[in-house]
Amino acid sequence: DTTFAGQGFLTRDERGAGTSASTDYLYGVTTDARGRILAVGESGLGRPGLDRDMVILRFLEDGAPDPTFGLNGRVTHAGAAGGSGDWDKGEAIVVDAIGRIIVSGRSYNLGSPGNADLTVWRYLDNGTLDASFNGQGFLVQDSAAGGNGWDNGQALVLDALGRILVAGFSSLPLQAGQALRDRQVAVWRILETGTFDPSFGTQGVAILGSTTSDEAFGVAVDSRGGILVAGEIDGGTNQDVALWRLDEAGALDLAFGINGRATHHNAAGGGGADAGFALAVDMQDRALVAGRSVVNGGGTAMVVWRFGTSGTLDLSFAGQGFALLDDPGAAVGATDTAYGIAVEPLSGSIVVVGNAPGATNLDATVWQLLPDGATDTSFGTQGVFQHDSAAGGQRTDQARAVTIDATGRVIVVGTSWSAAGDT
Repeated sequence: DTTFAGQGFLTRDERGAGTSASTDYLYGVTTDARGRILAVGESGLGRPGLDRDMVILRFLEDGAPDPTFGLNGRVTHAGAAGGSGDWDKGEAIVVDAIGRIIVSGRSYNLGSPGNADLTVWRYLDNGTLDASFNGQGFLVQDSAAGGNGWDNGQALVLDALGRILVAGFSSLPLQAGQALRDRQVAVWRILETGTFDPSFGTQGVAILGSTTSDEAFGVAVDSRGGILVAGEIDGGTNQDVALWRLDEAGALDLAFGINGRATHHNAAGGGGADAGFALAVDMQDRALVAGRSVVNGGGTAMVVWRFGTSGTLDLSFAGQGFALLDDPGAAVGATDTAYGIAVEPLSGSIVVVGNAPGATNLDATVWQLLPDGATDTSFGTQGVFQHDSAAGGQRTDQARAVTIDATGRVIVVGTSWSAAGDT
């Protein structure tokens, strides 16, 4: 769409005056009631090493930075958890009914390198922290699962009452002989005041425990108030895509799947890892999970699974319950992965974004599917659009998140390597 920044895409290098090239990533995107685009991620702001800040960017509909938001359309925050390394990361973003901006992610805590805490921030429309949210504009929690390790809020949604639902993972305590902590799926619910909801799970957090290391990357609320969480479970030798359903109180819905969880393995036939990195719910409450599966002979294919309301694969979708989209260039051993998904509410079209090889490197890739799971050949080239070298570096471009605006335009955010070697 060449009405957007004059060419259909824009890049920003968040370096400061007199600093080196900056490492910048975007992981989440949404639009507000005025059609402005908000994207969230992390930025080194030109500093060396792993010292990064959570960053929010807001653009006007034409792609220009919004001068009314922060500094030239940018807001940053560091040190939410008190860490001396100050590495904060925003993973997901939503705008509430009165225009406040909510971000979930994680922040390093004090004195524990490699240990990060769940963090949720709330900002006012002008880009200042909302002090009515937990008294300081952000909320931090460590060790939800008791492991004093990493806690990360990787997905975010608001329910019908405006409560904040965050899904991700929390580390279990180390056991004898373990070098790495297992991760458990965690779902937090936070009230409008910025405090954990004591009526949900255990003091505001539901830990979906298992005997494996599991992780959640997507969360959504269906029309019945059920909370759907998508991610992966570790089967010991391989990984499976997983979908959980919780009730309003944070308990597993035992009528869904097997004891509240649905899984699927080996979609692409390679016998290896399957994982779901994004989740959307369509108008019929069917859950669409996007991710990847190992292909026989090497590489991975992009996969979209559709589960019915009972937690079983919907066999009317692509004839088998999942749509398998291998590399547009048909390269053997290609690495195709989906990281974002959105459903257009009127047509039911499904837009999926991620990575797939282009002519020389991985390109930002957008697929479009019809509601039945077939490729929409009217979109791009036989259903696929790819873009390379947005920042001019002739290296990897990665699409990480997608939303559809009120007029049906598809907005994608991610990362591109520059010629200077930064992102």
